[in-house]
Amino acid sequence: MPEVLSQSQIDALLNELIGQDEAAAAAITEERKIRPYNFRNPKKLSRDQQKVLRGLGEVFARHLASYLAGLTRTYCEANVVSLEEYPYMEYNNALPDTQITAVLDVNLIKGALLLDLSNSITFALIERMFGGAINDSEPPDREFTDIEVTLMERIMKRFAALLQEAWTFTPDIQISLRQIETNTRFIKSIAMDDMVTSLVLSVSLNQVKGTVTCCMPCMDILPILEEAIQEQSGANNKEDEVAEESRASLLTRLQDATTEVCGILGTTTMTMREILDLQPGDVIRLDQSVGSPAVITVNGKKWFYGSPGIKRNKMALRINRQYAV
Repeated sequence: MPEVLSQSQIDALLNELIGQDEAAAAAITEERKIRPYNFRNPKKLSRDQQKVLRGLGEVFARHLASYLAGLTRTYCEANVVSLEEYPYMEYNNALPDTQITAVLDVNLIKGALLLDLSNSITFALIERMFGGAINDSEPPDREFTDIEVTLMERIMKRFAALLQEAWTFTPDIQISLRQIETNTRFIKSIAMDDMVTSLVLSVSLNQVKGTVTCCMPCMDILPILEEAIQEQSGANNKEDEVAEESRASLLTRLQDATTEVCGILGTTTMTMREILDLQPGDVIRLDQSVGSPAVITVNGKKWFYGSPGIKRNKMALRINRQYAV
């Protein structure tokens, strides 16, 4: 007769089953990698498009470091530190009230690009241009003078030219300086709810550290990036086709080439007197036994092992295996 479980035993079994289910669910949750996704402001750029922009930033950083080093006669280093997407409102609110910002016109897009220069780098350049030394001191908390704005306008024009050179994947692009703004709250070139991509470069001038940030409207640059990706993939496919055609042409030409194939049954060493004394019927003793394989050479290089024989009343060599070095 089967044993009848008590209520306490039934409760214990149920609790054990519930515990196993919770442990399994927790294990599945730990195995899954959950990534946060903002449905209100989704990302606009794909991974390939971000890769193109990061490559642009690296080229711009090299040009920028070279220009600033020559301008200030001091050591300069520039590196790409981040590439982020967010609404322009968040980007604008994160900027200080007083900062040099260049509004750049681009012939291939409707909107504008923004190039922001941190105050530490700005005042270091101004100090250097007026004959001072670059030192790691706190930048002054004041408005920019007209002379300083005029000086930075000339430098920002050069920045725009360097940024244009960095767009190597779009040779037809033209970037020019529209205006210089010192109050970031007055910039209305980009709508507040538009998604933008900020490319941040870390710049070091001797001991002074700062940033140069390029703000680009996502929807305006998407066609340019997509065209660049297609051109790069097309160029890679074209290179593969050219390589395949070259290989096929080379193989076709090699098929008609003539080579010298020799079968070496054995070798020996003789003096010149012994060679001069040779007569018909003499036997030359080789340095390998009768059962040893013959070496087959192609243009003087050892390629195969073979065995001698006769085929259609002619002496022949059968290839047995690849020659082992």
